Amino acid sequence: MVKPMFEVGADGGLRVHLHPGQVKAMESERRIVVVLAGSQSGKTELQAPWLWREMQRCGPGDYGFVSPSFTLMDKKALPAFRYFFEDLLQLGKVTSSNNSPAFTLSPAGEVTLFVQRQTRNTLVSFASASN
Repeated sequence: MVKPMFEVGADGGLRVHLHPGQVKAMESERRIVVVLAGSQSGKTELQAPWLWREMQRCGPGDYGFVSPSFTLMDKKALPAFRYFFEDLLQLGKVTSSNNSPAFTLSPAGEVTLFVQRQTRNTLVSFASASN
């Protein structure tokens, strides 16, 4: 049986199970990281934990979560993001205005991610590469 990519352990800690290609992407400290692989290889599932890691590394600010198309965003990428950031980590909420989703960290999410409350909101904007 294949382990799920994310699970919460008995101690309440988050466990992320990655294959070697995903580990290589997660460990990269380059400014631009490209994950090029076939279908169903875990690219979309990796995007949320990778962004989380980047937010921890780079600190508060504005971030983008980009999918190749709006169709893929709606069907796969946004649900994967919400599962990781909202359900598992409980860092904030995705809201939508004018059909444009955005994620804002909650005050508790700021403390969890950045150790203290921030003077400026951290925002994740969602877009498709086609636009």
